[in-house]
Amino acid sequence: MLIGAAVVTTLCFAPAVDAAFPGRDGLIAFTRADGSEPTEIYVIRPNGQGLRQLTHRRYDAYAATWSPDGRRIAFTSQVYGEGPHVFVKRLGGGVRRVTRGPHSYWYPTWSPDGRRIAAVRLRWAWPELYEAVVVMRADGTRERVLLESDWMGFRNPAWSPDGQSIAFEGTGVDFNGADPGLYIISPRGGAARRIADVGGSQDEPDWSPDGRLIAYSWGDILAPDDIRLVRPDDTGHARITDDPLVPDGGPAWAPSGRRLAIGRLGRIWTLRPDGGGLRRVTRGPVRVSDYDPSWQPLTAPRRRASQR
Repeated sequence: MLIGAAVVTTLCFAPAVDAAFPGRDGLIAFTRADGSEPTEIYVIRPNGQGLRQLTHRRYDAYAATWSPDGRRIAFTSQVYGEGPHVFVKRLGGGVRRVTRGPHSYWYPTWSPDGRRIAAVRLRWAWPELYEAVVVMRADGTRERVLLESDWMGFRNPAWSPDGQSIAFEGTGVDFNGADPGLYIISPRGGAARRIADVGGSQDEPDWSPDGRLIAYSWGDILAPDDIRLVRPDDTGHARITDDPLVPDGGPAWAPSGRRLAIGRLGRIWTLRPDGGGLRRVTRGPVRVSDYDPSWQPLTAPRRRASQR
């Protein structure tokens, strides 16, 4: 199934360099909801140690995603009187607002070279609401619209490690209802191609560090959500969780490719790509809910050239 790009700007697009997403496994960032308090971004080690609150916002902060160098986190936060916008938090530093203007932005994702961010934009043109997948520089300038629609909603874009594709979740409404599906589009724009169209809903895509697989959440009204895998060419379908009583969601690959982090029963867990080795990472009181993990890549330090 193809979707024609409704709006494509004429800005020049610089191809991405080698992806920086692969690496050693660092911290796991996630969203924590605590009763009536605003949601915040936390980080924790994969062994469950070192829990730390990263953001301290007046309004909700969520949808965290690590930069390829593992030094920054882009996230969404509400702005009073404006709606959601994209912010960047540097580890050990301050928070910088990236998007501005009359539109709203959420669900950021980094390009492999760290120079660009893709996100979902909401634009009101009364009486219609238009949603779009957009790409911009990491400072919020030179925005480029890849795909825009007044009948289809977009969520959770995810940039491939080679920089050549962006996977995202698209939800259209028809006589059969509204079921999210997975699509892939080029960062240069053009048509979007649907994958993993196996019935039910498909959402929350995340590329493996080698770019060979996409993990996603699959759901059906008759069964809890589970985690599945698919190749970008729509082959190699596999189910890695299948608990008839427990819903799983928000898969995030470890930079090593050896494990995935998921949301399960209001906590963050990790498991192997074959579905084994399930481990609980976060804990807390019943009122606390943890979800939407993102795994930090730790790049190996460069060796200094030997002096003769």
